[in-house]
Amino acid sequence: MRICLTIVGILASLLGGSRCGAAAASAGGSSAADNGQNADTAEAADVAGGPDSGIKAAADVAAAADTSTAADVPAAADTSCTPIAAITVDLSDQPVVNMTSKSGKYAVELQGPTALKGGQPASYIATIADDSGAAAAGLGLKIAFIHSTMGHGGSKVPKFTEIGCGVYQIDNIVPSMGGVWWLQLKMGTDLCQFNIKVG
Repeated sequence: MRICLTIVGILASLLGGSRCGAAAASAGGSSAADNGQNADTAEAADVAGGPDSGIKAAADVAAAADTSTAADVPAAADTSCTPIAAITVDLSDQPVVNMTSKSGKYAVELQGPTALKGGQPASYIATIADDSGAAAAGLGLKIAFIHSTMGHGGSKVPKFTEIGCGVYQIDNIVPSMGGVWWLQLKMGTDLCQFNIKVG
């Protein structure tokens, strides 16, 4: 009888251990699964936060890279004084006469011969600036070439070409006789007059 009880006790002990082992294994498996799920959840959260982090990082990089200021940007080129035509005469060996217009609004530099012979054609270059020193471009000049005593004009009708930057080329200056001639540059109601001696 004692032997039977002992055997039954051993069996019961074995069966109980197996159940505990199974429970422990079940608990361990559940814990491992939970840990795995938690790890997956954390990883998913990191992935979900990834794009936002990338955007913020990109914004930080862009902000760090942008160190320019308005002063660093070069000013636009000044194209207000671009030549619109070419000078077609060489007056480099001719004298330059400077005058101020009658009203004082314009300063005129005239380059060309100050003495001519009757029938001799001549050209002039006039450089005109306003009273602020800026190039006087776009002036609707009127050119007159008049004999100071007789009051008549020359053999041709004077003309001008705007070169740009306040520069004007004057052509067709041809005296028909000797004496003192007036080369007049009219700028609206203003006037600048140069004397040309003709022998």
